[in-house]
Amino acid sequence: MRTTKILLLLALLGFSIAYRPVITYCTPEQKQATMCPMIYSPVIGVTESGEAAEYSNACLACASEGVVYHYPPTPAEFEP
Repeated sequence: MRTTKILLLLALLGFSIAYRPVITYCTPEQKQATMCPMIYSPVIGVTESGEAAEYSNACLACASEGVVYHYPPTPAEFEP
């Protein structure tokens, strides 16, 4: 019984850690991109004012005006 409780606690802890977004800030080079690959790897881009929008990939997010950083969408944010 004790082993089950420990495993359940570890599983819950691992689940909560797994969905913490990894924030990636856009570099000046990325912000100046004139062409981006058409690869679908969705990210959420966040502007200086805190507005968030979904982009097809990190390059497109950073090349968009005002986007400061991006992170991968959580399952709740992901809309295929």
